Amino acid sequence: MSYNPGDIISGKYRIVSEIGGGAMGIVYHAVHEAIGMDVAIKVLHGDYAESDEFRRRFKREARAAAMLKHSNICTVSDFATIEDGDRQESYLVMELLEGETLKTRMQHIGRFPVSVAVSIMRQLVSALYCAHQNKIVHRDIKPDNIFLIERDGMTDFVKLIDFGIAHLDKTEGDLKTLTQA
Repeated sequence: MSYNPGDIISGKYRIVSEIGGGAMGIVYHAVHEAIGMDVAIKVLHGDYAESDEFRRRFKREARAAAMLKHSNICTVSDFATIEDGDRQESYLVMELLEGETLKTRMQHIGRFPVSVAVSIMRQLVSALYCAHQNKIVHRDIKPDNIFLIERDGMTDFVKLIDFGIAHLDKTEGDLKTLTQA
């Protein structure tokens, strides 16, 4: 199911626009109606939304990101599954990031000055250290999953995104087994 501007998800998130998407889902810009906060909502779609295994993986992504409190990791604030007749649709809510992926930036400027590259890597390593301290391994570090935003006058502030194939040692039961290739 796709959403249009003005649609309401779970009675609280009003869709503003579609931001983008990938194989597993679509990301929307939305507003939390009660508090007026801009958020991003990632909705699992298609065959993935119908699969119990992919819904569990998606929930694991939300859980992994929500466990991590670090300025260089995209914050996740909500997760839910909507029942619509015989269909289920899962979504997660995260902070809305305005900027571009490292991949996009690299395509535009080519080589980075050494000082910028070092700054980006230090932030990324700091985020990964936080994840590892919490027994979470991201397992999909690539330029598409490193988002660059502006924060406090810093134009290359790193936000690590997409914990979809992360390995969580802290989880219980079958969530541990979902990281298989």
